Amino acid sequence: MTDDRELSESFSKIKKEIKSGKPFSEILDLFLDEALSLFGASTGSISLTDPEKKVLTIVAARGIDKDKRLAAKLPFNVGITGSAAAIKEVIYVANVKEDPRYVKLIDLVASELALPLVNSDETIGVLNLESKTENHFSPEQIEKARDFADELTEAIFRNRYNQEFFKRKKEEDDYSERILGYDPQILFLRSRIRTVAPSDASVLIIGESGTGKELVAKSIHNLSARKSKAFVALNCGVLNENLLESELFGHVKGAYTGAEKNVKGRFETADEGTLFLDEVGEMPPSLQVKLLRVLQEGEIERVGGHQKIKVDVRVISATNRDLALEVEKGNFRLDLYFRMSVIPIRIPTLRERRGDIPLLAHHFLLEYNSRYGKNRHLSQEAMQCLVNHYWQGNVRELENTIQYSVILSPSDTIFPESLPENVQETSRKIFAPDTPDGKRIQRESISHRTPRENNNLNLERAILKLEADMIREAFEKEKTQEGAAKLLGISRGALQYKIKNNPNMTDYNP
Repeated sequence: MTDDRELSESFSKIKKEIKSGKPFSEILDLFLDEALSLFGASTGSISLTDPEKKVLTIVAARGIDKDKRLAAKLPFNVGITGSAAAIKEVIYVANVKEDPRYVKLIDLVASELALPLVNSDETIGVLNLESKTENHFSPEQIEKARDFADELTEAIFRNRYNQEFFKRKKEEDDYSERILGYDPQILFLRSRIRTVAPSDASVLIIGESGTGKELVAKSIHNLSARKSKAFVALNCGVLNENLLESELFGHVKGAYTGAEKNVKGRFETADEGTLFLDEVGEMPPSLQVKLLRVLQEGEIERVGGHQKIKVDVRVISATNRDLALEVEKGNFRLDLYFRMSVIPIRIPTLRERRGDIPLLAHHFLLEYNSRYGKNRHLSQEAMQCLVNHYWQGNVRELENTIQYSVILSPSDTIFPESLPENVQETSRKIFAPDTPDGKRIQRESISHRTPRENNNLNLERAILKLEADMIREAFEKEKTQEGAAKLLGISRGALQYKIKNNPNMTDYNP
């Protein structure tokens, strides 16, 4: 039990360190360490609010690994932390397993205390304290923690640390931080981007339509030594062969009817920078030969010309096709495939990381509320519809869905009937990935196939239960991990992770 004397001594210690002139980032670490010690918390964090957006970013943490800390950007109303920030009131959850708002960033958390840092009726941040035991924080401790949070609020405001922090962040402009999510596959993706970016190796990004392939390409470019040069994008699937060749390599005056002057192609425009070729699997065979020559020799010829032009370009390509299969079919050159896929990067589908849907939905909600001057928020039923949906169009489809609902909802609360018809439809049915024969398996919705005791409506546990059922059924149809993963539409590594971490599969050993 924390008494007034301990609290006073802690404040005196912190004030002494502030006067010593230490960097304020170290002062925040001291605040957090003192809070953990005073209130017996096992882990915790301090988050600050971006003054231009209602989004919280962690600036000090204990118990959160680096990748999760970098990825943790919580919009207001997301998680216990975001909820406390939004309502400007302390939220104490004695058992996080019973609260559907809980966002799992740290293992072995049983109870959580979120204290908003409020100045002049504005939330400037949140202090989070967590414990490995349920019912850890007593009413007396919570009151003392409020006093501690007030002291922290005053220190942050007095030092203007949040404005300086976000100004510095904007100057750094790390595109990889725009890839939102806490799913292990997303954390791995962000880590791989940071590892690959400094090199000049060719990268092949593999992912379904709408997963964010261009965002990944821009992230690689902006973290490379070429970031001050041009990033040039071209979709190879929307142009016919002649136009695509001209777009890639340029043309000389008189090369064809209407070519009235010399024109640079995308390779020349991207010189010393990065060229992003989307839907590269759609490229005609004749252009594949010319592209291979450019990648090998580092020089181009404009259409209709004979002069060789040197170019220094990093090529990042993307496809939603299985290029290895296209090679087997004879539709794509094997030598070009190897040249373009020195480092392959796969982006997970949205249905493989359903736990990230609430975070992404609120992110887009904030963006379109701001754009259209609205104050929409999602009802619990609407959010469940979003989590249930198959998302064939992935993150792009989710963004379009939120934009649609913000514009057309008749009230500030978005209910299922304000979502697009196809999303409402899948609120009643959950679709499994396509089967090998091309037919989609339809399943009854969670509400119809999962019996609930004591009217238990915990969405996260229902999703984990459904996930476990689907994995077991996949192994009944396919006896190997490779086969089951393919049937489920996920990688073998993702399947192994889900089996290991799903509490409903503790004793399951396929």
